[in-house]
Amino acid sequence: MKSIRGRMMLTLTLAVTVTLIIMAVISGIAFRSHFNRYLEEGVRERHQNLIEFFAAGEGNFEQRGLTMTLNRLVRMEEDLEIEIRNKEGVTVFDSTEHMPMMRRGWPGGETEEEEKIISRTWIEAGGEELEVILISPLGTPMWSPTELAFQESLGRSLLLALIISLAGALLLSGITAGKITRPIWLLQQAAAGFSGGNWEARVEVKTGDELEELGQKFNLMAANIQHLESLRLKMTSDLAHELHNPLMSIQNYIEGMQDGVIAPDAEHLEELEEEVSRLIRLVADLQRLARLENRRLETEEFSPRETFQAYLEKWERVFSAEAISFQWNIGAGQFRGDPGLIKEVLQNLLENALRYNTADTRVWCLLEKTGEQLKIEVGDIGPGISEEDQPYIFERFFRGRNHKKSGTGIGLAIVRELVELMGGSIELISGEKQGAIFKISLPPS
Repeated sequence: MKSIRGRMMLTLTLAVTVTLIIMAVISGIAFRSHFNRYLEEGVRERHQNLIEFFAAGEGNFEQRGLTMTLNRLVRMEEDLEIEIRNKEGVTVFDSTEHMPMMRRGWPGGETEEEEKIISRTWIEAGGEELEVILISPLGTPMWSPTELAFQESLGRSLLLALIISLAGALLLSGITAGKITRPIWLLQQAAAGFSGGNWEARVEVKTGDELEELGQKFNLMAANIQHLESLRLKMTSDLAHELHNPLMSIQNYIEGMQDGVIAPDAEHLEELEEEVSRLIRLVADLQRLARLENRRLETEEFSPRETFQAYLEKWERVFSAEAISFQWNIGAGQFRGDPGLIKEVLQNLLENALRYNTADTRVWCLLEKTGEQLKIEVGDIGPGISEEDQPYIFERFFRGRNHKKSGTGIGLAIVRELVELMGGSIELISGEKQGAIFKISLPPS
């Protein structure tokens, strides 16, 4: 399997190589263009000097003397072609015919029109007006040895610069790829350790970008999984404990009655029934929790006041029997939802409030339709929930430091499952010895 670092190095190197090659080609083309322009300007300047020479001697040239002058010029300017024509356009002098060997580098004696620079001027010689045509080639075949050497030197310099740049790009791509892939390697090592059972495995990534965010998300995920694993272990221990105690108590009662040590009277049978009830309650909570995973909403249009008034009146009597003040209020209006699930939410929250509050305390329950939402609030002024326990209070089988033996640690988990099933949200406002308030918001189904 290819490593990410290797692929990144290859990609970066290829990108830099292609970029440098393109830059070298563009630089070469630009240089050639500028150099040709420089040569062209030089040729035109030479032509201008010759034109000025002919202009200065105009009227003084004789036919023979002009021919000799032209031959000397052709010898001096090896890449110069001179042609003389009269007014009728008849060629009276052509340097290519007089000195064909001097046309250095012209293959076949012909050159494309765009490869020549042509200048024209008129002079008077032997009492006749003549047109002087100066022709010079422009192109690689006519470059001088110095110019060719300069071109080769520039090419070598560009090649050397390309090689150095590629070496630097390879080194830089290796460093860059290492910096980018190291956090990924750290994440890989942490994930491998975590999957191997090292629940403490975390990763420290300080890059200030998406990789650092990924590292933070991994750490958060690891912390949550570690917590869930601890809850699972705690659940196993708690469940074994919850089952062990009543079963052992039941066994002791039965053995005592069989041995005649315990009389099967109403008092002992009532204690036996209480232990059985604990088991039934635990199994019932587990069954309710399991049913939630396959529960579907059964929505209908209903009036919360008509639906839950009698139910809360019953709870008022239950709290009154425990000397706990219970206040409730239901607003008017219709709501579309699942009244059975809402009732189950109230059941768990009110049972929880009854379990954790003592005489002379206060519990309240409010239901009100606000806009399209149904707002539910169940609160008390009991012992409250500590800040350390609040992040986990809705976890299954979690029981805080103030839990009572009668609790199974499933009730609030059921509440959250039900609220989420109905598409709502639940919020806890509490503090140790400050009571607890559960606020639920349900959208219409």
